[in-house]
Amino acid sequence: MGIASNGSFVMAVTGQTVNIYNTSGALQSSTVAGTFISNAGVTFGTKANDPRIVYDPFISRWLYVCSCANDFLIVSSGSDPTTSTWRGVSLSSRNGDLAMHVGFDKNWVYVSEYETCSGDNSAVEFAIPSADVAWTGGGNVSLTHEVSSGCHTFDAIPEIDLDPAKAVTAPGYFLSRSGETQNQTNAAIVLAIDTFSPSSSTAGTFSAAASPATIPTGYVYNTPIDANQPGSPGGIGSAESHRPFSLTTINGTDMQLVWSSGPCHSSCGSQGADSQQVIFWFDVAIPGLTLIQKAKISDGSLGFLFPSLAVDASNNTLIAATGCSTTVHCSVIIFSHLASDGSGVFHGPHLALSGTANYQVCDTGPHPGWGTYTTSAQDPVDKTKLWTFQEYAASATPCRWQTRILELQL
Repeated sequence: MGIASNGSFVMAVTGQTVNIYNTSGALQSSTVAGTFISNAGVTFGTKANDPRIVYDPFISRWLYVCSCANDFLIVSSGSDPTTSTWRGVSLSSRNGDLAMHVGFDKNWVYVSEYETCSGDNSAVEFAIPSADVAWTGGGNVSLTHEVSSGCHTFDAIPEIDLDPAKAVTAPGYFLSRSGETQNQTNAAIVLAIDTFSPSSSTAGTFSAAASPATIPTGYVYNTPIDANQPGSPGGIGSAESHRPFSLTTINGTDMQLVWSSGPCHSSCGSQGADSQQVIFWFDVAIPGLTLIQKAKISDGSLGFLFPSLAVDASNNTLIAATGCSTTVHCSVIIFSHLASDGSGVFHGPHLALSGTANYQVCDTGPHPGWGTYTTSAQDPVDKTKLWTFQEYAASATPCRWQTRILELQL
């Protein structure tokens, strides 16, 4: 799932639909995902894998990506999504099936996608000048100056950089972690960062795929575990929750990201042992690429699923996630770190929306699935406000989770 706002509208995308709301919550339109993609002039295929949406305030365009028949970038003709025409292009002939992401800065639009490569390197990264993306008239997105680089670290995601003063040749970043796989025990979390270095407004180069910059964090990653519920059917899977969903900077000095992990049970060092799914937060200096501060967010009873992050204009940080326990139905939980707080200090967990029922699974696998990802974003008009798109449990129907769009101020 993905969410974005331009201050007047909110767009929410899933594999099934593209919904447009006004900021009071009234649904303006709902389009089947396949119809939306086909109407943009590209071949839909069979389904919309991992759709994402962002609003780029520098070019006043909505940017939608999905891995369908190919890796598509679909862009609006203007800021009003209800009246805009949408046009799409295939970024390449590649067609991954997971983990597509879209980001931007003042000068470039960035996309990453899964591709089949050897070993752990299985992400392709794209950079397109913003001026080429902001199509006008009867045209389309131009790929004349597209730069791509394959076989980067799995799950590398691009930054969303809201710095209005970013220089034309200032670098852009894609982030993952070294040796990322889902099933690991006490694996050292080492951030892996790829750099895109523009040489002009239309040209640039990626750092070598085989040698990203690395930042040891001092934390260890463990295989995600099922989250508890108050009653039958018990645990629900958090297997996909380990992926990164947010990489954000607003000021050109640091970028923040959030990551989920199963608990460490022994040999945990200063990180400490836990019994439930945890969240890690990292604040990385740019362009120096050093770790400024970090935090582990955990709870004795709540397990946290699918965290995402957004930062307001004052560099206050929101983390939102699903939280479940033996006494709490899966609910929307938020945490905050204020710019005035000490290093690594987080407030929460705060209950933003209560779940009211047990999530009823409809499969018998070892990790009955919950939801499909999460997004949080800054409002580009009132930059003190943040939006988040989260899941919670409130239905007795198998395989039906609820979603809620929340506007927040820290």
